[in-house]
Amino acid sequence: MTGPPIESKWGSPFDKGFTNAVLKVESFQTEGRYSIPERAVFLVYAPKANGVSTNDLQLLRSYAIYATNISFSTIADDLKPKVAGRILVTDRRFERDRNPVYEVIYRFDNQWLSDDEVRCSS
Repeated sequence: MTGPPIESKWGSPFDKGFTNAVLKVESFQTEGRYSIPERAVFLVYAPKANGVSTNDLQLLRSYAIYATNISFSTIADDLKPKVAGRILVTDRRFERDRNPVYEVIYRFDNQWLSDDEVRCSS
């Protein structure tokens, strides 16, 4: 897909809004004044075909989230994913910017494109 994301409107009564996702945190790990969700469930909803109220929803997806090896002292100075080998990348990191770059596709070989390289590729 290239170009801006396609947007469409929901029919009545969902055109006024509805709850499309819920995050339920079941437990936290706490250290001092900091808390991190340790177990959670993420639920994704969509309107039922002939719904008559904004509560007529169906569950589309349910994701169980379990955090392990939580550390409060870790400092991340590089958030780029580590990848072994060659892969094909579809980079959309700037598709919602004021001057959007909707899609840049490139072959990754141990080097991610910089922000400037992605912006100049459009």
